[in-house]
Amino acid sequence: MKKFLSFVLTFCLIMTTLATGFVTVFAEGNTIPENPNITWSFNAETGVLRFEGEGSIPDYNDYITDGELTLRHPWKDVEYTSIEFTAGITGIGSYAFCYSKALESVTIPETVTVLGEGVFYNCEKLRTAVLPASVTVLPKSFFSVCSSLESVTLGSATTEISFEAFYKCKSLKTITFPSNLKKIGESA
Repeated sequence: MKKFLSFVLTFCLIMTTLATGFVTVFAEGNTIPENPNITWSFNAETGVLRFEGEGSIPDYNDYITDGELTLRHPWKDVEYTSIEFTAGITGIGSYAFCYSKALESVTIPETVTVLGEGVFYNCEKLRTAVLPASVTVLPKSFFSVCSSLESVTLGSATTEISFEAFYKCKSLKTITFPSNLKKIGESA
């Protein structure tokens, strides 16, 4: 009986160690296959998804195949509440954070100059967003179907809000427009 109990306890200890090791590996820096110069990590305690490195986060705009939703971004199964970007990140590709289930707020740094379309498409819990002065165009469907979005601060260099940028953002109360805004697209 003692041998059996010892075996069960050893088995449980090994399984716990393996599970902890898996979580640790998952949470630490993971290279983005399409751009190995950027890594991402997730801190489960703070809920922060973090990107470090140089260059742009790639496009993930083929998320619907044969009528089925198939998310391709590597962090698709992580329930992050906010996102951090280090100074080397210069762009965010199309649909990079679409359908983020738990995302509540985001501040994009001044180093980001290029944004893809639908970056935050259908992020139902996203409430606030601050965009950098370095971005001149708010792309198509950027915040579409973000039903909880309440407040957005656009950068001072923003000259255009594209088609459906705020489509179906039914909770939107405040948008800070820059003085040099020249164009607001249809259904924005």
